[in-house]
Amino acid sequence: MHGMNPSQQAQFLQSHPRLQQFLNNHPDIAKEISRGSEVGTGMKDPEHPGVNEVNQRAQNLDQRVNQGVANGSINSQQAANIDQKIQSIQQQEAKDMAGNNGHLTRAEDRQLNHEENQLGRQIHRDKHGKGKGGGPTGPENIQATAKP
Repeated sequence: MHGMNPSQQAQFLQSHPRLQQFLNNHPDIAKEISRGSEVGTGMKDPEHPGVNEVNQRAQNLDQRVNQGVANGSINSQQAANIDQKIQSIQQQEAKDMAGNNGHLTRAEDRQLNHEENQLGRQIHRDKHGKGKGGGPTGPENIQATAKP
């Protein structure tokens, strides 16, 4: 962010929420950056491909949930459950990165992708009324019972 004016820095940080979160949690590093100083190990690399992929997939999952809520195929309880799982994945990512100087190992990247794949399948099941928790409850999804 060295060489950027304050407006450009704000725009950059807005488009990189994980970096913004890191800087909020590490004010001493944020001060060094604002002074134009170089920062050593422990700084997250916003260009790290594994991190970018995990973050983009989390955003995509969140969009799918919001779309499901908007069209009524996901109820608020299902959305809250999925949002909690997305946050859990993001917390795990931050923890993994903190242990590796701001990077994800190949194994950590694979694990996070596996968890995101599982969550994507859950969103699909919820949106289409398959499996636990069910999906929409319109008349087309309610089984008729025989009257005595």
